[in-house]
Amino acid sequence: MSLNDLEPEVFLNRSHGVSIVDGMTLDHVNRRLFFTNMGGITPPHHDQPVYWSRIESIGLDRGDRYTLVYDVDKPRGLTLDIHHG
Repeated sequence: MSLNDLEPEVFLNRSHGVSIVDGMTLDHVNRRLFFTNMGGITPPHHDQPVYWSRIESIGLDRGDRYTLVYDVDKPRGLTLDIHHG
């Protein structure tokens, strides 16, 4: 994905807390990316992994990232209706 039409670049990856993305959509009007994020980690000094399954949004300037829905069951795809908010 290229945000500046020059060279492909990594926008989000595992180091940003993103694991499995099964769906994403772009709001080109408001310049936001919406995506599903499922994954899990085993924190240091813990025996049990911590899993997550959520829908998130981030501005195309890589700022203002937030979670819209926590604990959604296996999010797979997203649809955005920019005409009706």
